[in-house]
Amino acid sequence: MVENNSIEINSPQSTDVVDDYGQYHVDNQLEMCSILKSLMLKPDVITAYYDDTMQNFILTSVLAVDTKKRNFILDISSDETRNNIFVNSNRVICKTKCKNVRVEFSIMDLKATKLNDENAFLCPLPQNILYLQRREFYRAAIPLGDKISCRILGSQSNPSKSLTLSDISSGGIGLNEPNKSTSYELFEQSKQCEIDFGELGTINFAIELRSIKNIKLNNNSEVKRLGYKFVDLHTPDNAIIQRYIHSIDIRKKQSK
Repeated sequence: MVENNSIEINSPQSTDVVDDYGQYHVDNQLEMCSILKSLMLKPDVITAYYDDTMQNFILTSVLAVDTKKRNFILDISSDETRNNIFVNSNRVICKTKCKNVRVEFSIMDLKATKLNDENAFLCPLPQNILYLQRREFYRAAIPLGDKISCRILGSQSNPSKSLTLSDISSGGIGLNEPNKSTSYELFEQSKQCEIDFGELGTINFAIELRSIKNIKLNNNSEVKRLGYKFVDLHTPDNAIIQRYIHSIDIRKKQSK
């Protein structure tokens, strides 16, 4: 049984499993069982969010994995009320780290069960597991003072626009759209985009929209957060991104 107040939680901005790292999703059942077993052997504490909000969660861990039956068992939390709500949730989002590798997956149709006469949760294998190994693909939040924008070149029917950059990695970017009435379509591609990083240089690239969510900023204003995946990012542009992310890390260390 995992205590809900036993560790400090670094809550995400959203309970969604990130969907703009498609190439890092593992969907082979044997591989997924192997990942879950590694979580069981460590063991790692898993933050399991339910009811599609980061305010509702339990801390749990993997207790057992059955490769033949294609299911696994999660521990209950110390909070009985949360356990009762959790087991009846339509969807659960699990987030953790395994050997410093980011692991995320969603669960549906979990049930109450027993393991060694102790209460637990029986879960079917997820559809896939995000297993993000490479450090350079972790998204770096853009410092407020940088005020960097992404310019998306348009056409006569779709004018150009500049949107504030919220985060960046070698895999993609997050942009803030202040006009919530502006419509976007998932998987829509923008072929001509650019970001000016000042003395580090300017990158030119294509992007594909992979996620849309409404969020509230620290100043209480609401925006659409658009998650984009880079399409065939060129190596020199990736190098500029890495130098920029490195500069963010240096500034963070200097400010401590």
